[in-house]
Amino acid sequence: MPLRRPPWNDPAMRVRVADSRPVTWWGRVPGRGRSADTCRRSTAAGVVVAALLTGGLVVTPAHAQTAGAPAGIETTQPGSDTTRRNWVADSGLRAPLRQRWRVNFDKKVGPPVVGDGRVYVPLPDAVVALDLATGKQLWVSPGAAATVSYARGRVVAAGSGIRAIDAASGAAAWSAVLDPGESGGDHVLVTDGLVVAQGQRLRAYDLGSGALRWTGGVEDGTDGEPAAAGDKIFELAACTVAAVSRSTGAVLWKVNGGCSGGGGGRVLLDGERVLGGPRLPPLRTSDGAGLPGTAEPRVLAGGVGLRTADHGLQAFDALTGAVRWTAPEPDLFETFDEPLVIGDTVVRAHISGDLRLRRLSDGLETWAGNIGKPTDVFTGSQDQDADLAAGTGTVVVGRNGTVQALESAPAGSAGRVPVTRRTRATLSESGTRERFAGRIRSTIVSPLRLEIDEHPFGGGFRPTGRSVVPDAKGRFSLPTTVRGNVRVRVVESGGLHGPSSTTTVYVQPRIRFSARNVNNRVTARLTVSGSPRVRFRGRRVAVYHVRVRSKTLVRIATARISGPRFRTGRATVRFAALRAFGRRDSVIACVVGGTRLGQGPPVGYLARCGRSRIGY
Repeated sequence: MPLRRPPWNDPAMRVRVADSRPVTWWGRVPGRGRSADTCRRSTAAGVVVAALLTGGLVVTPAHAQTAGAPAGIETTQPGSDTTRRNWVADSGLRAPLRQRWRVNFDKKVGPPVVGDGRVYVPLPDAVVALDLATGKQLWVSPGAAATVSYARGRVVAAGSGIRAIDAASGAAAWSAVLDPGESGGDHVLVTDGLVVAQGQRLRAYDLGSGALRWTGGVEDGTDGEPAAAGDKIFELAACTVAAVSRSTGAVLWKVNGGCSGGGGGRVLLDGERVLGGPRLPPLRTSDGAGLPGTAEPRVLAGGVGLRTADHGLQAFDALTGAVRWTAPEPDLFETFDEPLVIGDTVVRAHISGDLRLRRLSDGLETWAGNIGKPTDVFTGSQDQDADLAAGTGTVVVGRNGTVQALESAPAGSAGRVPVTRRTRATLSESGTRERFAGRIRSTIVSPLRLEIDEHPFGGGFRPTGRSVVPDAKGRFSLPTTVRGNVRVRVVESGGLHGPSSTTTVYVQPRIRFSARNVNNRVTARLTVSGSPRVRFRGRRVAVYHVRVRSKTLVRIATARISGPRFRTGRATVRFAALRAFGRRDSVIACVVGGTRLGQGPPVGYLARCGRSRIGY
């Protein structure tokens, strides 16, 4: 006697149930932070109060800068500002992020900087200015540039020489040609009306006219990136850190780390500390005296240094060296892609398009997304840098031949995550692997994951399974194994898209037969499995003859389930062999009352399991 199960598309098992749709929530649009003018007024007020309390008068020079706090919200030169710490004040950038604009070039772009609402991009044969709000090209200034800096309405391009450009019009202001054999043209410091280039000596030019103001510093080094704070300029030449007078270039103090020769590097300033690399301890800005702590950081924000470790990012206390947190990022290269810290948010980008935001205090990832591949420009080298800049509410990323601007967006503003499902509800068998697939067409894509809500137990949606990042075409597929009734939706971790529409998966217990016919007496042993929350022992299982011609289920026999308390059970039923069995007929089984336990839909034959006859 044949025992067959009906196909899954049999009318008796077809379910259409309207699901409840989650309401897309909209996050608060972040407000702008205090302007630079407001901050300056507050600082000035603080100076006056201090003078009154101490009984004296404090006069702060116009060019003085407090190195212990970020100077502004724009990255006006490589290293963010004259302290070179890659740290700017809170600009109002909040997750989730969306693309504001993207500009592709046919040449490799250098590190962009931001100033006065514009983005300045160095190219091998020009400097280009883009509008920060729209990405519109404002002007092009011909001439090679390795890096650019901005101050007081001037853009200073450094390459084989130094030239100044009017930031508003792109008109050439002045240029300076270095002496034959003189280096120091790739990086300059723009500070308080001066353009300072580091070569065999420091050379300071007037920002307005280009006139050489002075030559000074130590005669030991080549190219480097000096820093400035207060009335001093600090340089790292080979393994010597020196402080020179901003007005004359005279050496005020210098400390050697035990070596000599050419070479130079970047100096970082943090409060009263000068950081010149691992060969030397932190030095006091006033006199060069050694201070406790480490001079290792290339990024420093609020006393926290950042470095790469084990293909990830590590934060440590700049005074003690103690590790605060480590964030593995296996997709990033071991080479140091310098993060940019905006307020208390660490922004990390990679050439592949991977972009992450982390909290500086504990390393918690607050947003992750992929901004797509850059325009591939072959340069003959393996340059894999992703350079970051910041402006008001914006982060700018320069990679290969592409410059992109990202901004804050309301949560869910890109619509729902699209999921391809033919019905809002589906019927499945316990243990079935269900897949939820779709395609996102947004420019920025964050990892996606499934969330499930079990019925009738409730408790709300909770994540299940691994997160996945859509492929280059935005396609994704998320699998999950279902054992009981669940509501399922796809959620984007970045929050730019709202949760997908909810699909209800009704899951009936998995029942397997093992039958034997002896003298027209059938003994069938059944194994039942389902949700681990359900107790099957003691419940009844019913076996039915599915008569296709009459569209009727006729009960053959019932039995009690025995076995473990939850998830599974066994039963044995005995009945006489069926005499009238049509060619399309079959035999099925169901658990009586299972739908009230979250095992199948509350409609159809499963809801009426146990009755003698069930029409479908």
